Amino acid sequence: MSKRTDQVGDEIQRILGEAIQYEMKDPRLGFVTVTGVTVTPDLQRANVRVAIMGDPEERKATYQILQRARGFLRRRIGEEMSLRYIPEVSLHLDTSLDYAMRIGEVLRDVEQEREINPPNVVESLGETEDAARAAEDDEDIYADEDDGYGDEDDDEDAEDNGDDALVEDPDTRPEPPSTSR
Repeated sequence: MSKRTDQVGDEIQRILGEAIQYEMKDPRLGFVTVTGVTVTPDLQRANVRVAIMGDPEERKATYQILQRARGFLRRRIGEEMSLRYIPEVSLHLDTSLDYAMRIGEVLRDVEQEREINPPNVVESLGETEDAARAAEDDEDIYADEDDGYGDEDDDEDAEDNGDDALVEDPDTRPEPPSTSR
């Protein structure tokens, strides 16, 4: 989107948020948040994302009220903005807040479960030292293996282990065949 459409979308979001909160007087209207507005490049259509809090029945009633109030909302946009064409308002239910609340519930459940059944933690120092020794032994086992990359460390390892097969002696290299006739 261009900078212009972003600016128009932000302004429409502000206007609609204020209109829904302060000017709509329907008592059945629940808690509504305008979470975002995207405007088409020709500024003919505004896709408005709204998040509605409450139980499913309240959400449905509130969404129907907003659908019926689209003309009012479009008129408010026209009164506050000087555009050649007033964008058509298309409302879309935004469920990202529901998803975020569900994630929060799951994390709280996990925290409560951990309080009831804490994870097994190594508590004695002796067990920790044994685990450290076992890790060192594993490192010693793998230290002599070739990693297959053929880097300089392999040559150094070969010299340290007394294995001279990997290190070439310049005197024992075969001479290249002569090209003279």
